[in-house]
Amino acid sequence: MSGKTSIDPAWSFVHEDLTIMNVEDYPVSKVFSSKKPLYNYVTGINRPDRNYVTWLHVNAIPVFSNNYELEKVIVNFINITDSKQAELEKEKLQSQLRQAAKIEAVGTLAGGITHDFNNILGIIIGNTELAIDDVPDWNPAIQNLNEIKTASLRARDVVRQLLSFSRKTEQEKKPSKINTIIKESVQLLRASLPSSIELRLNIANDLPLIMADPTQIHQIVINLCTNAAHAMEENGGVLEVNLTQIELDETSSSKLSHVSTGFYIQLTVGDTGHGIDPMIENRIFDPYFTTKETDKGSGIGLSVVHGIVKNHDGAIIVDSEINKGTTIKVLFPVIQEKSIEEQKANGELLT
Repeated sequence: MSGKTSIDPAWSFVHEDLTIMNVEDYPVSKVFSSKKPLYNYVTGINRPDRNYVTWLHVNAIPVFSNNYELEKVIVNFINITDSKQAELEKEKLQSQLRQAAKIEAVGTLAGGITHDFNNILGIIIGNTELAIDDVPDWNPAIQNLNEIKTASLRARDVVRQLLSFSRKTEQEKKPSKINTIIKESVQLLRASLPSSIELRLNIANDLPLIMADPTQIHQIVINLCTNAAHAMEENGGVLEVNLTQIELDETSSSKLSHVSTGFYIQLTVGDTGHGIDPMIENRIFDPYFTTKETDKGSGIGLSVVHGIVKNHDGAIIVDSEINKGTTIKVLFPVIQEKSIEEQKANGELLT
């Protein structure tokens, strides 16, 4: 600050929330207006030629003349940048620790109830299958029973997924028809969407196989579609899910990390919601980062999606514009014919 003045544009005071401080909130200005001393006033100095803020404790003491008129203000500044940064880092780590504890608690709870819950699901699935055998194919109830069985089997897989996530176990990937998985996932999700959201599904037929864990693919679809629906919950809109095959050349693959040239299955989930703020777009896959209210999201959904896609040797592309919507593309590498033949030779089933 040496040689600078309070009106020098090269620097400015900022509040603790990093907003620019008005002149009337400057330490000296506050003393001139109140004619009272100011102690331990926390402020920051923001300089455009630096990428950090210098944090200060400011003490400002008024000096009066013999006629009790304010003559001047003596100010001292104590640099507390290191302690302030340590405090902010501590708060950040404590927040992450609390979130991690919540996730660990969920894992512990899931481990405790899985046995009983699976017994309940076993009864539901078993009796549903018996009912399917007893109901003739022409009866409309057969479709409802099949939906119950499908949902129960998916619930069983989700419980296993939750357990494996908490225990950090490897998932079983096998050659899979992703178009079948996507259709099942969207069908289960459709009933939970509000009437103000139009669901459009465009799934290409006869797509090649990918090496995948079906439950994890289901989890990707549910997370992406749930986020898209949340972005449109106020005004409604269109949720579009597309599945196609594409080919990446050297130019397009070089723009994506850990992705080589070749054929890929591209899952596209698009919405017409409020979009993603460019300031936070590079953080949306960070664990525990969320813009939702406390009771509407934990901030782990997209981070789990990112981890699953990486585990499947794929890539994620995000394209968003404020008030126009967001499109997320997920790429999964296609299995080469040689790999498929090897899987068949090993006796593995194609899902």
